[in-house]
Amino acid sequence: MCKFITKITVPRTLWGLKPLQGYIRELAAICGVAPERLLHVEMLVEELGVNIARYSLRNDPEGQIEITVLKELSSFILRFHYRGIPYGYDIDNPKDELGRISMDLIHGLSSAYSMHEDGKAGQTVEVKVALPENSLAPELERPGLLKTTEEVGLATDETYIRHIADTDMKLLVQCLYSVFGYNYSADYMYNPEALVKRRADGLYEGIVAVNSKEEVVGHVGLLKSKPDDCICECGQAFVMPQYGKRKLFTRLKQQLIDYADEIGLMGVFSSAVTGHPFTQRGNLALGCVETGLELGYIPADVESMIKRRGEGKRQPVMNFFKPTSHHRHQQLWLPACHADTITETNTPPGLEPDLLPAPEQGPGEGTSIIHSEVNNVWNQAHLSIGKAGTEDFVQRIETILMRSASAGCAVCYVSLPLDRPETAPIVDVLQQKCGFFYAGIMPYELDGVDAIRLQCLLQQDAITRDDVMAESEWAQKLSDYIFEARG
Repeated sequence: MCKFITKITVPRTLWGLKPLQGYIRELAAICGVAPERLLHVEMLVEELGVNIARYSLRNDPEGQIEITVLKELSSFILRFHYRGIPYGYDIDNPKDELGRISMDLIHGLSSAYSMHEDGKAGQTVEVKVALPENSLAPELERPGLLKTTEEVGLATDETYIRHIADTDMKLLVQCLYSVFGYNYSADYMYNPEALVKRRADGLYEGIVAVNSKEEVVGHVGLLKSKPDDCICECGQAFVMPQYGKRKLFTRLKQQLIDYADEIGLMGVFSSAVTGHPFTQRGNLALGCVETGLELGYIPADVESMIKRRGEGKRQPVMNFFKPTSHHRHQQLWLPACHADTITETNTPPGLEPDLLPAPEQGPGEGTSIIHSEVNNVWNQAHLSIGKAGTEDFVQRIETILMRSASAGCAVCYVSLPLDRPETAPIVDVLQQKCGFFYAGIMPYELDGVDAIRLQCLLQQDAITRDDVMAESEWAQKLSDYIFEARG
């Protein structure tokens, strides 16, 4: 897992300043780089900056280079990001003698390097300098603000549950900070005004636990993509460690489920990390149903309130759904390859559509309609398929996957509506020719219609069955099915 050290933005015209190279050299020393390699770090900073300015920013006097300094267990990392001439600087394909000298220097000074184009976002070069074995750099290895209940001690005052008020937002941000520091993945959660606006727009409602001083000590969020969504997600759940061991998560989520039912929603979706059992147990106690398992959903550097299996690599999540008293009758066409599993998933009360075998047919003729989006925070790509045409479908999908991987995405997801018979042949093609495999079903996800979700791992992150703690017999069966589908 990478630890962020600092980020520096340098104008192209000031690149040659020696204090900058010296500063990064000092950071390298603090991070545990061996004394004999500190000069290598200084030379790498100079070499990369000069060549980026020469080859990629030569026509842009206002150009800037952003340097991010990171540390992982075995390496000191420098990441150079800039917006210049696409493919203007390529370490391994020098354009002249100076470029060849630079290539040899970078080969000799770094332990690893990589380059990739980020589309409109620009270009990134990353170099690593290996750290000596047993290099602890203790001043950088202290944990963040995340603490266990044993470390902080338990509070003794009473708490109660209520809806959040707009005037609570600053207290909510303080609660978030006390749990995660500034490491929480959703940036807007640190902005009270943004939270108030999302609430006014019908995209968010908070349920909070408050203590005797009216301070926010726990939270779950009712989240929507659109105000008129017929389901919601229960997310952004956190409790201050001092108020642990009170089953606050279960109490908070139960009130959220009750509220979702009260306002006419048809269910509550949520995800639980599988590296520890506690969130899953809370969901099961509330009657939530496991509907899928996504193997590479959470980035490795997202912090957890609880120690979990598989730390240091991307984390799987188990998806859950809790039906309310409101239902919409559906007729779903099941792909033959997953018909039994989808049927078993839909067995619990509240998930009882008419399930029909999809007719055998191939994709439609003509060209495909495909839209893709990248979530840069979570390094995920998401596909929306309007039509799969025989002329170009596989080629279009392969191109999107290649570009997504080059942009740093670790996983790609696609959800397809089950109320259409033509979904089944698309599922077959994606699985047989494009590397996708089953992730689960998403009740009411696509405009109120159940969807089948498929996943494709773009970075093999050594996720194993041991990383998944399944807390029910059905969850274990579903996990085994998905790992077998991955192959």
